[in-house]
Amino acid sequence: MRERVLRVAVVLAAALAASGCIDDMVQDAFYPSMSDAVADGAIRRGWIPDWVPAGATRLREVHEVDASMSALAFDLPAGAEWPLPPHCRPIRASQAAPQRLERPWWPEPQEMARDHDVFQCQAPPGSTYDEFVARRRDGAGGLHWRGWSPGPDERSK
Repeated sequence: MRERVLRVAVVLAAALAASGCIDDMVQDAFYPSMSDAVADGAIRRGWIPDWVPAGATRLREVHEVDASMSALAFDLPAGAEWPLPPHCRPIRASQAAPQRLERPWWPEPQEMARDHDVFQCQAPPGSTYDEFVARRRDGAGGLHWRGWSPGPDERSK
């Protein structure tokens, strides 16, 4: 009996340790401004694209290290313009891979389709993910995320 209790305790401890490691793989960051993100090295590390406008504020970023998944939302001042990288093409919101790192600041799919223009960007050679960008139609901000494109059965019609 004592051996069984010890075995259960070891399995439980291993499970708790593993769950702690999993939590460490998903990391969140907040930057009041793009200059703060630059100073922290977020662009150098690749979690925030270098084409995000210098005037961007309230940058909210989450990434999963092992899966190369990330999501970024940022605000822009009135009248700010930001050209997309030349390798991005417009798509319907339903054609974009879903952003799987759920956060309260990320728009729901129907909000994305209603309020944003969505683009798919060519991912770097050899990558296992797709990149997407969404610009708020009112010009007040944008989104960027990496993920896998949905298969035909996952796409909304």
